[in-house]
Amino acid sequence: CTYEDTIFPESFRGKQRLLEHLTLCADAFPPTFRFVVDDVSDGGEVLGVRWHVEDKQEPLPFTRGCSFYKLDKDTGLICEGFDEMEPAVYKLGPLSLFARSMKARLTAEPKRWIPTAV
Repeated sequence: CTYEDTIFPESFRGKQRLLEHLTLCADAFPPTFRFVVDDVSDGGEVLGVRWHVEDKQEPLPFTRGCSFYKLDKDTGLICEGFDEMEPAVYKLGPLSLFARSMKARLTAEPKRWIPTAV
């Protein structure tokens, strides 16, 4: 399978690499984030999905996107994927994930990251 997420400079090829990428993304987001599907256009072996991200059931700015998928005609499994988010000035992929991950960790456990005076 091939998956292209346009906030990253290169495609993800193969099931294992895609699983690693999606796991990294899931771990970087706070547990209150969720992806909401707004529309699905089913064309049989191809389909499109329009979505957005919410935090605590509130839509987040600049998190709308579209995904396009191609299905294997024999198995019905996704063999190609393409995600497009609202535009960003730079391809921030890994840096963006790192920043979101650190923010979530600081929020969840501030005392672990900010030493207390002895």
